[in-house]
Amino acid sequence: MTAPSAIGALYRESREPLTEFTLGLSAEQRTVRLPATPAWTARDVLAHVPGIVTDILTGNLEGVGSDAWTAAHIEARSSRSVEEIADEWSEHAPTIEAMAASAPPAMPLALLADLTTHHLDVRGAFTDTGARDSESVRVVFGTYVEQLGTRLDAAGVAGLVITTIEGD
Repeated sequence: MTAPSAIGALYRESREPLTEFTLGLSAEQRTVRLPATPAWTARDVLAHVPGIVTDILTGNLEGVGSDAWTAAHIEARSSRSVEEIADEWSEHAPTIEAMAASAPPAMPLALLADLTTHHLDVRGAFTDTGARDSESVRVVFGTYVEQLGTRLDAAGVAGLVITTIEGD
Protein backbone atom coordinates (compact mmCIF):
# COMPACT_ATOMS: atom_id res chain seq x y z
CA MET A 1 0.00 0.00 0.00
CA THR A 2 1.17 3.50 -0.79
CA ALA A 3 2.17 5.56 2.25
CA PRO A 4 -0.38 8.23 3.25
CA SER A 5 2.34 10.89 2.95
CA ALA A 6 2.75 9.99 -0.72
CA ILE A 7 -1.01 10.19 -1.31
CA GLY A 8 -0.99 13.94 -0.63
CA ALA A 9 1.67 14.45 -3.28
CA LEU A 10 -0.22 12.23 -5.73
CA TYR A 11 -3.38 14.23 -5.07
CA ARG A 12 -1.54 17.44 -5.98
CA GLU A 13 -0.05 15.75 -9.06
CA SER A 14 -3.59 14.96 -10.23
CA ARG A 15 -5.22 18.20 -9.07
CA GLU A 16 -2.93 20.50 -10.98
CA PRO A 17 -3.27 18.86 -14.43
CA LEU A 18 -7.06 18.46 -14.05
CA THR A 19 -7.32 22.14 -13.19
CA GLU A 20 -5.13 23.12 -16.13
CA PHE A 21 -7.02 20.84 -18.52
CA THR A 22 -10.43 22.13 -17.44
CA LEU A 23 -9.36 25.77 -17.56
CA GLY A 24 -8.10 25.11 -21.10
CA LEU A 25 -11.53 23.98 -22.29
CA SER A 26 -13.89 26.38 -24.00
CA ALA A 27 -17.10 27.41 -22.26
CA GLU A 28 -18.99 25.06 -24.59
CA GLN A 29 -16.63 22.14 -23.91
CA ARG A 30 -17.10 22.62 -20.16
CA THR A 31 -20.79 21.74 -20.64
CA VAL A 32 -20.17 18.42 -22.45
CA ARG A 33 -21.61 15.44 -20.56
CA LEU A 34 -18.98 13.03 -19.26
CA PRO A 35 -18.83 9.34 -20.21
CA ALA A 36 -18.60 7.80 -16.72
CA THR A 37 -20.78 10.40 -15.00
CA PRO A 38 -23.26 11.41 -17.72
CA ALA A 39 -25.26 13.68 -15.44
CA TRP A 40 -22.12 15.78 -14.93
CA THR A 41 -19.97 18.11 -17.02
CA ALA A 42 -16.32 19.07 -16.69
CA ARG A 43 -17.48 22.20 -14.89
CA ASP A 44 -19.46 20.07 -12.44
CA VAL A 45 -16.38 17.98 -11.67
CA LEU A 46 -14.37 21.13 -11.09
CA ALA A 47 -17.07 22.27 -8.65
CA HIS A 48 -17.30 18.90 -6.89
CA VAL A 49 -13.64 18.22 -6.12
CA PRO A 50 -12.93 21.45 -4.21
CA GLY A 51 -16.30 20.94 -2.53
CA ILE A 52 -14.93 17.77 -0.99
CA VAL A 53 -11.86 19.62 0.25
CA THR A 54 -13.93 22.44 1.72
CA ASP A 55 -16.33 20.00 3.36
CA ILE A 56 -13.47 18.09 4.98
CA LEU A 57 -11.89 21.29 6.27
CA THR A 58 -15.21 22.55 7.68
CA GLY A 59 -16.31 19.16 9.02
CA ASN A 60 -19.34 18.95 6.74
CA LEU A 61 -19.30 15.17 6.32
CA GLU A 62 -22.94 14.30 6.92
CA GLY A 63 -24.10 12.30 3.94
CA VAL A 64 -20.53 12.04 2.61
CA GLY A 65 -20.52 10.48 -0.83
CA SER A 66 -24.28 10.70 -1.29
CA ASP A 67 -25.88 12.25 -4.35
CA ALA A 68 -27.20 15.12 -2.21
CA TRP A 69 -23.76 15.79 -0.72
CA THR A 70 -22.06 15.93 -4.11
CA ALA A 71 -24.90 17.93 -5.68
CA ALA A 72 -24.42 20.54 -2.95
CA HIS A 73 -20.82 21.02 -4.10
CA ILE A 74 -21.99 21.84 -7.60
CA GLU A 75 -24.89 24.03 -6.49
CA ALA A 76 -22.70 26.03 -4.06
CA ARG A 77 -20.38 26.96 -6.92
CA SER A 78 -22.95 27.44 -9.68
CA SER A 79 -22.58 31.22 -9.75
CA ARG A 80 -18.77 31.19 -9.71
CA SER A 81 -16.50 31.17 -12.74
CA VAL A 82 -14.32 28.11 -13.32
CA GLU A 83 -11.34 30.32 -12.55
CA GLU A 84 -12.79 31.20 -9.14
CA ILE A 85 -13.52 27.53 -8.45
CA ALA A 86 -9.97 26.58 -9.46
CA ASP A 87 -8.61 29.30 -7.18
CA GLU A 88 -10.65 27.95 -4.25
CA TRP A 89 -9.28 24.46 -4.86
CA SER A 90 -5.71 25.72 -5.19
CA GLU A 91 -6.07 27.68 -1.97
CA HIS A 92 -7.51 24.88 0.20
CA ALA A 93 -6.19 21.64 -1.29
CA PRO A 94 -2.61 22.03 0.02
CA THR A 95 -3.99 21.78 3.56
CA ILE A 96 -5.67 18.47 2.72
CA GLU A 97 -2.58 17.25 0.87
CA ALA A 98 -0.47 17.93 3.97
CA MET A 99 -3.06 16.31 6.26
CA ALA A 100 -2.90 13.08 4.23
CA ALA A 101 0.29 12.04 6.01
CA SER A 102 -1.43 11.90 9.40
CA ALA A 103 -4.93 10.83 8.35
CA PRO A 104 -6.21 7.26 8.52
CA PRO A 105 -5.01 5.72 5.21
CA ALA A 106 -8.49 5.09 3.84
CA MET A 107 -9.41 8.79 3.77
CA PRO A 108 -6.59 10.15 1.59
CA LEU A 109 -6.83 7.10 -0.65
CA ALA A 110 -10.57 7.69 -1.13
CA LEU A 111 -9.87 11.33 -2.03
CA LEU A 112 -7.22 10.27 -4.53
CA ALA A 113 -9.51 7.63 -6.03
CA ASP A 114 -12.34 10.13 -6.45
CA LEU A 115 -10.08 12.72 -8.02
CA THR A 116 -8.33 10.22 -10.29
CA THR A 117 -11.54 8.73 -11.66
CA HIS A 118 -13.04 12.19 -12.25
CA HIS A 119 -9.81 13.35 -13.88
CA LEU A 120 -9.89 10.44 -16.34
CA ASP A 121 -13.62 10.96 -16.94
CA VAL A 122 -13.13 14.61 -17.88
CA ARG A 123 -10.26 13.77 -20.23
CA GLY A 124 -12.20 10.82 -21.63
CA ALA A 125 -14.99 13.12 -22.79
CA PHE A 126 -12.48 14.66 -25.17
CA THR A 127 -10.62 11.43 -26.07
CA ASP A 128 -7.58 12.82 -24.28
CA THR A 129 -5.41 9.98 -23.00
CA GLY A 130 -3.27 12.18 -20.77
CA ALA A 131 -2.90 11.07 -17.16
CA ARG A 132 -3.70 7.41 -17.92
CA ASP A 133 -0.16 6.34 -17.10
CA SER A 134 0.15 8.43 -13.94
CA GLU A 135 1.22 7.10 -10.58
CA SER A 136 -2.21 8.05 -9.25
CA VAL A 137 -3.87 5.68 -11.73
CA ARG A 138 -1.48 2.89 -10.75
CA VAL A 139 -2.15 3.39 -7.04
CA VAL A 140 -5.93 3.69 -7.43
CA PHE A 141 -6.18 0.76 -9.84
CA GLY A 142 -4.06 -1.37 -7.53
CA THR A 143 -6.32 -0.48 -4.61
CA TYR A 144 -9.46 -1.30 -6.59
CA VAL A 145 -7.98 -4.66 -7.61
CA GLU A 146 -7.09 -5.44 -3.97
CA GLN A 147 -10.61 -4.53 -2.85
CA LEU A 148 -12.13 -6.65 -5.61
CA GLY A 149 -9.93 -9.57 -4.54
CA THR A 150 -11.04 -9.18 -0.94
CA ARG A 151 -14.70 -9.13 -1.96
CA LEU A 152 -14.30 -12.14 -4.25
CA ASP A 153 -12.50 -14.08 -1.51
CA ALA A 154 -15.29 -13.24 0.94
CA ALA A 155 -17.86 -14.43 -1.60
CA GLY A 156 -15.95 -17.68 -2.17
CA VAL A 157 -15.10 -16.78 -5.76
CA ALA A 158 -11.68 -17.83 -6.99
CA GLY A 159 -9.81 -17.83 -10.25
CA LEU A 160 -9.90 -14.21 -11.41
CA VAL A 161 -6.54 -12.99 -12.73
CA ILE A 162 -5.98 -9.36 -13.68
CA THR A 163 -2.77 -8.54 -15.52
CA THR A 164 -1.67 -4.98 -16.16
CA ILE A 165 0.38 -3.74 -19.07
CA GLU A 166 3.41 -3.91 -16.78
CA GLY A 167 2.60 -7.58 -16.14
CA ASP A 168 1.64 -7.15 -12.48
